[in-house]
Amino acid sequence: MADENNQPTKKCPSCQKDIPAGAKKCPYCQSDLRTWFRRHPILTVLGGLVIFFVVVSIGGSSKEGEQEAATPKTETETPKAQETPTEVNLREFLNEFDNNQLAAEEKWSGKLIEFTGTVSNISGSSSSPYVSFESESDEFLGASVTCRTLKDTSQAVSLENRQRVTVSGVVKGQSLGTVVINDCVFK
Repeated sequence: MADENNQPTKKCPSCQKDIPAGAKKCPYCQSDLRTWFRRHPILTVLGGLVIFFVVVSIGGSSKEGEQEAATPKTETETPKAQETPTEVNLREFLNEFDNNQLAAEEKWSGKLIEFTGTVSNISGSSSSPYVSFESESDEFLGASVTCRTLKDTSQAVSLENRQRVTVSGVVKGQSLGTVVINDCVFK
């Protein structure tokens, strides 16, 4: 449609009169012709951000699982059976993480280590136990170490708190002050 000035027109959804096609408000009934999203820009942005973060968090966590399942383990992630672990002094090892976490993770992540420590906590479930060790860091609230995955989960059942044990495993990294070791074997 077009009016007498050859301008395109449209019908107002409220009063059904012909109005200019680009009108945001009906000149006759004052009805707001913008979409809900245009009338509420702040709510639109906030809603969009919420949806974005939900999608990213769901997509990120599922992609990590897919990536772990789809990606074959490399030599740095899972040591070969004949690889000899690097013996570390637990106190010195933890002090490296306290002094500079980034440098320590670059140096140790993916490496097979062996240390002797005192068990402080045995938790989790029988199918997924984890074993924590007393912090031997020089810092009052310094780094601690936890074996998150055990090659033989039945080994956790035979341990006791305050028991000194020698452990070998692969360093994953530090999270919230705890250095995580995977594929742990108790000797």
